[in-house]
Order: sequence, then structure tokens, then C-alpha cells
Amino acid sequence: MLKQIIFTSITILGLTACTNTENMTSENNAEIPEDSVAFEKNEKEIIPVDIENSWAFDVSQPEEIFKDAELAVAIRVNSVNEMGFFIDPESGTPVTPIHVEIIEVLAGKISSGETAIYQWGGLVSARQEIEISDPERVRKYGWDKLTDEELDQTYFDYKGEGYFTFIPGNEYVVALQQDEFTGDLYLGANGYDVFIRLENNTTSFSSSNDTILTNVLTDNEITTYEIDSLQ
Repeated sequence: MLKQIIFTSITILGLTACTNTENMTSENNAEIPEDSVAFEKNEKEIIPVDIENSWAFDVSQPEEIFKDAELAVAIRVNSVNEMGFFIDPESGTPVTPIHVEIIEVLAGKISSGETAIYQWGGLVSARQEIEISDPERVRKYGWDKLTDEELDQTYFDYKGEGYFTFIPGNEYVVALQQDEFTGDLYLGANGYDVFIRLENNTTSFSSSNDTILTNVLTDNEITTYEIDSLQ
């Protein structure tokens, strides 16, 4: 079963069809403030989405991350999708696919080879946002009055706290959750689940090498031996 490590409160900071929009909170806690920025014609509009995170445990501690993880794997990033998508209308937050090659399994059971992992957040189009919104929300925000041109030029940026930008060609160690129904792989806590080798000349991530890993957000360290002992 896919464990939800992250709990979010989402505030959309713009995109209305008029400037005087009253505050309104949707079922997924997305709120447009009164000072929303109106869409301006002929400009590509990227609307920041303010995401407040609360966590089920201290995600800054690598030991807690790997203790909770179902899998720990070393990956090489092949590519990252420019756009994210919503898993379902109730999710509230999109995911962004990262196409990787699993080059070594440190904990758990999974085959090596090419696959996709998913990070919470990312960039979605206005059309995608409207598709997951109920008709009342669309009407109250005035989105039903936007032109095709406005819809095509407008995006929502859900890259909040902890979102990590993967670099194609680079190698990382990641802690993953796996959906028991689909088998899809997720970073439950985004960048807090991502580590790099401190010793760049290490040729293997395996626990026998006691490789030191450092988190990409906090710089907190853990060794592959410690990861192995937590499982």
C-alpha cells in the first residue's frame, strides 16, 4: 500500500477571470486569495501554488526516511517530464514522472532496469486544473470565462517545499514507496528521499562498501550499511 508521508494545504495564488474574487476554499483546500493576479493576454502565465507541508515523522532525519521506506535503490536519471499530472480528482497535488534506470537495490525487492518514479508536485496546465475541479469551483473562480488562448498559456506551479530538480545523467540513491495495486514507485517526501554519494569515486552503492550518502536538501548523512541495518 502506498503510504502518504506528506499532508498538504494548497493555496492557488492567481488566475482569475476578474480581479475582485472572494476567498473560496475548495474540497482539496485550494484557496484563491482576494489579491489574485488577473490573467494578462499574450503573456505566458505561471501561477505559483503555495503548499504548506506537515509530515508524519521528522523527514530531515535520514534514518527515519529509510526506516519508513519500502525500497531503497540507486538510480541513474534518464529524463524528467516537463509536465506533471493529477493521479485522480481527489489527490489535490499532481505528480511528475522521472524516468530512471535502477542500477542497484540497497533494500527491498525490485528488479533492476528502466522504470519511472513519481515526485509529488510539478507543473500542470490550467486545463488540467479545471478537469479535476467541480463545476461550482470553476464558475466561482471564473475559469469558465477564460479563452482557449488563455487556457493554453496558463500553468500552475506546484513545486513547493522539498521539490527536487533531478538532473538527467546523474546518479542518486532514493527511498521509495510502492503502490500495492499499480506497482508505481513514489518519493513519499520528495527531496528528503533523495541522496547523493559523498565519495564520488565509489563504484558501487552496496552496503559492503559502507558508502556515505548525503541528503540533497539537508546535507544530513547516512551510510549504506546503516540503511541495510534499518530494514
